[in-house]
Amino acid sequence: MHQNSHSFSLLVTALNIKLLLQTHNIPIFDVMPWPINILLLFCAFTKLLSSATQRNEDQSLSEPLLVSKAEKTQVGIGQASFFSKLTFSWINPLFSLGYSKLLTLEDIPSLVDEDEARLAYEKFSHAWEFLVREKSLSNSTNLVLRALAKEYFKQNILIAICAFLRIVSVVSLPLLLYAFVNYSNHSEDNKYEGLSILGCLVICKVVESLSQRRWFFSSRRLGMRMRSALMVAVYQKLLKLSCVGRRRHSSGEVVNFIAVDAYRLGEFLWWLHAAWSLALQRFMSIGVLFYVVGLGALPGLVPLLICGLLNVPFANVPQKCPTEFMVAQDERLRLTSEVLNNMKIIKLQSWEEIFKNWIEARRDNEFKWLAKEQISKAYGTDLFWISPTIISSVIFLGCALFGSAPPNASTIFTVLATPRSMGEPVTMIPGAPSIIMQVKVSTERINAFLLDDELKNEKGQKIAVCEPVGAGKPSLLHAMLGEIPKISGTSGTIHDNMLYGKPMDEEGYKRAVKSCALDKDIDNFDHGCPTEIVQRGINMSGGQKQRIQLARAVYDDADIYLLDDPFSAVDAQTAAVLFNDCVMAALGKKTVVLVTHQVEFLSKVDRILAAASYWLAVSIQIPKISSGVLIGVYTGISTLSAVFVHLSFMAAGSIELLAAIGVIAFVTWEVLVVAILAFGAVKYIQGYHLASARELIRINGTTKAPVMNYAAETSVGVVTIRAFNKVERFFKNYLKPVDTDAALFFHCAAAMEWLILRIEALQNLTMFTSFFLLGLLPKGYVAPGLAGLSLSYALSITSTQVFMSRWYCTLSNYIISVERIKQFMSIPAEPPATIEDKRPPSTWPSKGRIELLELKIRYHPNAPLVLKEITCIFKEGTRVRVVGRTGSGKSTLISALFRLVVPARGNILIDGLYICSIGLKDLRMKLSIIPQEPTLFRGCVRTNLDPLGLYTDEDIWKSVMKGRIGVWDSDNSFALEESCL
Repeated sequence: MHQNSHSFSLLVTALNIKLLLQTHNIPIFDVMPWPINILLLFCAFTKLLSSATQRNEDQSLSEPLLVSKAEKTQVGIGQASFFSKLTFSWINPLFSLGYSKLLTLEDIPSLVDEDEARLAYEKFSHAWEFLVREKSLSNSTNLVLRALAKEYFKQNILIAICAFLRIVSVVSLPLLLYAFVNYSNHSEDNKYEGLSILGCLVICKVVESLSQRRWFFSSRRLGMRMRSALMVAVYQKLLKLSCVGRRRHSSGEVVNFIAVDAYRLGEFLWWLHAAWSLALQRFMSIGVLFYVVGLGALPGLVPLLICGLLNVPFANVPQKCPTEFMVAQDERLRLTSEVLNNMKIIKLQSWEEIFKNWIEARRDNEFKWLAKEQISKAYGTDLFWISPTIISSVIFLGCALFGSAPPNASTIFTVLATPRSMGEPVTMIPGAPSIIMQVKVSTERINAFLLDDELKNEKGQKIAVCEPVGAGKPSLLHAMLGEIPKISGTSGTIHDNMLYGKPMDEEGYKRAVKSCALDKDIDNFDHGCPTEIVQRGINMSGGQKQRIQLARAVYDDADIYLLDDPFSAVDAQTAAVLFNDCVMAALGKKTVVLVTHQVEFLSKVDRILAAASYWLAVSIQIPKISSGVLIGVYTGISTLSAVFVHLSFMAAGSIELLAAIGVIAFVTWEVLVVAILAFGAVKYIQGYHLASARELIRINGTTKAPVMNYAAETSVGVVTIRAFNKVERFFKNYLKPVDTDAALFFHCAAAMEWLILRIEALQNLTMFTSFFLLGLLPKGYVAPGLAGLSLSYALSITSTQVFMSRWYCTLSNYIISVERIKQFMSIPAEPPATIEDKRPPSTWPSKGRIELLELKIRYHPNAPLVLKEITCIFKEGTRVRVVGRTGSGKSTLISALFRLVVPARGNILIDGLYICSIGLKDLRMKLSIIPQEPTLFRGCVRTNLDPLGLYTDEDIWKSVMKGRIGVWDSDNSFALEESCL
């Protein structure tokens, strides 16, 4: 308030001096102190602003990007008043907190009920089910868009009203400018008329600012609801998808529906309303030109027609490119996901280079379509950028030819100001068709997925199923369960994976742990049952994972258990314990169907089914040996050039802003006082905003991953989820990360609108000051031409400042991406693939002698030793069997031979060569392994057996026959090209 009173007194003093002088001439001694005063004032504001950003400069990049969220606080918008919602003041408490400390996930308020994913999905589901029932009565195939339009039609009408009010305000400004310049040309001095026109200008600017901010925020908020609804709908469909449907849609493709297609809806409504409203704004601007200059505006339509004709060669690009780009992106993301999920086998086989080349080839194809789309967009943008200047020139020429309007100040400045109001349409309209087509493609993809087939499913003997490999044992369980069974878990603790959402029963929990021989393993873990199982259980041995899955099934206390070879990953002693204590004792009163290769257990079961080629071959009834015996159990870059484009826009915006203020100051130099103060206030507000906005963007960058990971894990374990009847639990759990991600998106959007609204208010203050001075100065004191020039530039300073601030804040916020990449790059890399001066001889290893010398292995610097001072020699030409209980370190020993883990101490020598002294590729290419967990890559038989392309068809067929997975058939020479998945 104190600062405002000083500003007002300085303004009035300057105005009085101007009125007393009654001249355009200002003594040179009065002008000389101006630069010094401006410099001092700027330094004062710079000092104030330095504290706004200094606090965050020294923050370590090593801090975690995502902190777990304990309990959400309620969002302020739910209790906000109308004025608070209109001005976005409800977010002030969050900004105040972010200015005093670094924001964390716990500080972000929760969504109100109408923004939550649960309610959004219920609304969409209701509309979707209605349209599916009525599908036969309609020719429309995109039911997703129809369902969204049906449910959110009323909200879109309100957004359209805001957009229309904004258009009317923007288009009215050149007309008011025309009226004021005409008023300045009149000889009579009517202050009321002049102030009325300027008052209308003020009202139009206020309406423009408020309606535009409400349009932008409401469209993104509604888009967020639509996005959440589709994300949940895709997840719900994933839980219901039939076996055939899951084969049609890979895990990566489903995640892509959520990560790419559904996310596009977040910005779709803005682009939809921008397309029609900005086009309408342009046509209304043309109407203003006809009103001002009459037939002289007719030649201005010629450049518009030419621009339209020049766009004809690219007319099909916005429709074709997004479709092809999405297909290419799906393929790249699928392969990338597959590589990441199977990275261990790829490293063991030293296939990194070939898979990297495959991903790059798919990225090149994706980039080809992306480049075509961006070139087309840039071409259209250039045409639209050039057109306003050409239109103005042609209109002036038309006025001269037709004599429809005099070349006075009012005509000239209105013609110049009107194309300025067309500036936003000419930059936005070219991108709208591409975005809308991308959304159309995305909704069609989701529509096809949601319409896919769903699964429809309908006491105590022990049945063993014994049959050769490939004879169809899993298919028998498939017939019983309606699935291809695979017991699998999710990331979480051992405790969470065993309970699987059921309430805790201490006695049942201990019985499941003991019967599955997990008690000793849990005692050996550092944290016991709370030990975290990381994604895909890579920190557990195969036997431990299998027994945790088995314990989950025991704890579930079902009536019928389907067990698909539960002893395959454990040693013989542990298998005996599992059969006797788990299958025969813990599941003694249950019906169990056991698929197994261990024939030693067959004598203890009630019935044996022997199968071959998917058909039941023999059914044998075995008399009960004892009355108490029964069986059972049952698992993510925008191109570099875009950065330079944004930077060039920002530089041009700075020059344009300074030039506009300079022109206004030339006419009414007193406005400099307010302009400088407004500039300082804008800088301060930007710093205040960035303190919170940067953290919001950073946290928002980490909330997307849990949404995708949860869907990916569900896709892998959906059979288990349905078998344990946990669909509802997983569905409810999925709503939490969706809402968390939406809350960050919501507050990021609100924070940007909060900033822009205040910047517009400050720059409008400069503009209103200019209007105020022009209205109060004596008639004729300022030439009409200068008045028109000042007003035309005053109308542009707000949009220019907003443009600069938006991109400045966007650049500052999204530099977080660099932080995240830097964190990823700081992760220690494995040793090089080859070391040129230490490459082994081409004949190495020629004998195969392996020496372990005091070998110690631990997985983390502070973790306990897994292998403790192992010293032994495996002589050349011998076959060595490493035995031990599950979790005893057998897999760790293999990992050490392939250098997947680095020895804490000791050496490993192969044929006398220290393996840690050579490159990884030189080592792994000379070793071979049959992994504990079988892995198949999407593709044909040939690429799975020989991805490097080193062997002939004859060599591959020999391997196929030795593995008993095929028989040579001279009439079937293309069998190797058949798809595996």
